[in-house]
Amino acid sequence: MKACRLCLGALLLAALVGGIACAEHRGPFQPVVYSQPTHYFQYQGLDIAYIETGAGRPLVLIHGFMGMTSNWDPILPELASRFRVIALDLPPFGNSAKTRTDLSLEFYADLIGALLDHLGLDQASIMGHSMGGTVAATFAGRHPERVDKLILYSAGGAGQTEQSGAVKFLVQHPKLVTRWAMRLARWWTRGKSEDEIREIMIERGKGMGGGTGILSLDTSLQPDLVAALRRQYADFFARLFTSDQRDNYLAGVIPLLGKVLSYDNPGVLRQIRAPTLMIWGDRDAGPKSVAQYFHSLVPGSKLVVIENMGHLGLVEQPKKISGAVIEFLE
Repeated sequence: MKACRLCLGALLLAALVGGIACAEHRGPFQPVVYSQPTHYFQYQGLDIAYIETGAGRPLVLIHGFMGMTSNWDPILPELASRFRVIALDLPPFGNSAKTRTDLSLEFYADLIGALLDHLGLDQASIMGHSMGGTVAATFAGRHPERVDKLILYSAGGAGQTEQSGAVKFLVQHPKLVTRWAMRLARWWTRGKSEDEIREIMIERGKGMGGGTGILSLDTSLQPDLVAALRRQYADFFARLFTSDQRDNYLAGVIPLLGKVLSYDNPGVLRQIRAPTLMIWGDRDAGPKSVAQYFHSLVPGSKLVVIENMGHLGLVEQPKKISGAVIEFLE
């Protein structure tokens, strides 16, 4: 449940910092530059961004809540040396469209199927982190014939029996929380430039770590990767909150978080037929009950717990994660 509170806190902080952006004369969102060329395809009128690199058996990567394609950079080169890797931005995150506000895990699961259709793939291995893990599991349960192997890395949302007061309020009153976040953003408008917002977020991000902050990670393990992650998010939010898509983003992600935190669909999980690997960190801010929930419902699943790793293991233990994934897929 700590992870849920941290995620909600991160979102509200983003809204607060985003309010510093100039409300007047905001222009179109300028895409983030990724390590690989960004491609797009249309799904239900939305431009969906994705990258593709490597060759071999296809592996689709799905980021978590408030994530983006670049989150996979610490393990992307090693995976791409063995597999055809495709990583997408779930809307409204990353470079994908931000105009749709009615979002759900089921919508995302259908989007994964559309991505496979776009790429001409009947089947692929699927890996998802945090919320992306729950999306991957939902897709695998709804379309078992299309998933070769499934990897759930710190999957989040499902199986949580306890919720904090803040989370309950969000689940019960998403529209109210959304209106509050938008008003907060407008209230804090001070005409700051994109560069100023970027620097503010990088500076504030220095306090988010050490196992107790919003990022819930050990900043001493991979300091360069942690710094790169902070720069990624600072750059994204600086671009977002100086664009005309700020309110659309908030209108989509705040209700979505409530749906993620209240998600519970054991019937779908029991329909998963693909060999499944579950990767968890022993220091993950999420409750161990989530790992046990998935493990108990997915037939024949294997659970691997990595020591000294929190929820954002890609910047803590990237080699252990990539090693476990490669061993499982090969």
